[in-house]
Parts: sequence; structure tokens; C-alpha cells
Amino acid sequence: MVCFSALVPNFIMGTSVISGLMVSFFLFSSYFIAKDDIPVYWKFMHYLSLFKYPFECFLINEYGGEQGKGKIVNWMGVGC
Repeated sequence: MVCFSALVPNFIMGTSVISGLMVSFFLFSSYFIAKDDIPVYWKFMHYLSLFKYPFECFLINEYGGEQGKGKIVNWMGVGC
């Protein structure tokens, strides 16, 4: 966040933009909205999210490896 904020002329504006971007990544990472419920024009945000891939891998790792993978894939719509 600090690196991006250094690129813009106003530190507060840069911090605000990055905070908004991180919130949108968090929103579209399947914590709150399932992949199937995201509108078509916002689907790209699901795949750009920095939180999506570690979250899916965590769920697969914690809930049963290969056996749990099918359950998680069905729940989230995608796999790790």
C-alpha cells in the first residue's frame, strides 16, 4: 500500500484507492459472495482477487485433502 501511495501525488488519495481495491478483492474472493452469485460483468474480479487462491487452498487443506476437495469445489464453484 505504501509503494502504490508513493506513486500518486497525494498519499491520502493513494491509501484510499488501495483500501478500496483491497476491500473489493476481499468481497469477490468468495468469503461473502459465492462465485456463481457474482454478476457476469464482475467475474474478472473473482480471478484477480489476491485472497481467492490462498483461501481456496486453505479450505482444501483443512477440510479433507482430496476427499474434501470435491465438497469445497462444489461449495465454491472452483478448485485450487
